[in-house]
Amino acid sequence: MLKKLAIMIFLLNIVASGCLENTNDKPNVEEIIDHTQEKYESIDVFQATIISTTNFQGEEVVQEMDFLFKKPKEYKCVHKAENLTTVSNGEVVWMYNSNKGEVTVGHLEDSEGFPDFDYGILFKDLTKTNNLSLIEDMESSGKSCYVIEAMPKNKTSIISQDIWIDKESWIPIRIDRDFGDYKSRVEYTNISVNADVSDNEFEFTLPKDAKIVEPNTWLPNQISMEEAQESVNFTILKPSYSAGYQFIGATVSKYADSVSLSYAKGRDLLTIVQTRSRYPVPNAENVTIGELKGEITETFGNKMIRYNDGDIYIIIAGTVSEEELIKIAESMI
Repeated sequence: MLKKLAIMIFLLNIVASGCLENTNDKPNVEEIIDHTQEKYESIDVFQATIISTTNFQGEEVVQEMDFLFKKPKEYKCVHKAENLTTVSNGEVVWMYNSNKGEVTVGHLEDSEGFPDFDYGILFKDLTKTNNLSLIEDMESSGKSCYVIEAMPKNKTSIISQDIWIDKESWIPIRIDRDFGDYKSRVEYTNISVNADVSDNEFEFTLPKDAKIVEPNTWLPNQISMEEAQESVNFTILKPSYSAGYQFIGATVSKYADSVSLSYAKGRDLLTIVQTRSRYPVPNAENVTIGELKGEITETFGNKMIRYNDGDIYIIIAGTVSEEELIKIAESMI
């Protein structure tokens, strides 16, 4: 009761002093997006601590990392708990695992190189691919924010996104994504922009005694198709058509009830999972694979199709087109 009274007195004092915001001056959602994009264009160097929280069926995982980005494509990301540092000068990317003393080196194509946490990528096509609405003004980390809800115009695995934009800086400081059973949150704290950062910050010097490993070793516990078949109690289905992707290895689950086949074409990956467990595909559209019925969805530029052949569920995911994905699936029937 006392708490409610104190809040009421506080609000009355604001009204009496004439400090209550004039709602007529409040920008609409299009103006907020325009201001945010203009601010992004004015930023050459972006630095922040990022807290990434994921929740799948009640199990929460929190990761913290230091993020530094210099346009157009230089970046550095330090994952504190994992002792993993990723550095890129825009042409080469180094991933250093200090626990293992291993460095993975990759060469980027012209279309690659943008870091995962560059929020400019999110805003690039936000208005084209989503219906936007201004929910309400809220606070996050002590900052007053406009909260925008983005609902996909077409069906994807993302049900909705809530984007929290700091009123003072016009920078998103929190992005919530809802995938149904899976939810994620990215928070930007300790934000600094346009600091004087040398390009040398984005070059990597190989530590003494560190060893370089090939990019394919990013995929853990890879075994041959024959070894995988011996490890599971069902017949592994192999595609006769793979859209130019080459098989590079298989991974069998701990309990031998599922197998993941990995295919590569350059730096692009195609994954085929076969399992006895049925995993949900939210916001999916129905498709036909031969005489079988399946579901297809898209997230972050990756197409994913799921169908079952008897008691085995097959999931195929990659950056290929819907037509190619269906063609790959049909070649497995």
